[in-house]
Amino acid sequence: MATELITYLGAYLVIINLITWILYGIDKNRARSGDWRISERALLTMAAIGGTPGAFAARRVFRNKTRKRPFVDLLWTVLV
Repeated sequence: MATELITYLGAYLVIINLITWILYGIDKNRARSGDWRISERALLTMAAIGGTPGAFAARRVFRNKTRKRPFVDLLWTVLV
């Protein structure tokens, strides 16, 4: 029973981080093209529900949301 729970939790974390990563990539692509962006609230919510590693990795790779200080501070708050 405990092993199953750990397996499900691991799968959840992989999936939520992958989705978070993808959303940051989509947001950066939309920023470049001037299209409608994904809200900061949605991005922070994904980080808060387990996607923090994916958010930090995506920020670095896509160079997305790196200069916006309030957002960066909120993301660090979510991590803590």
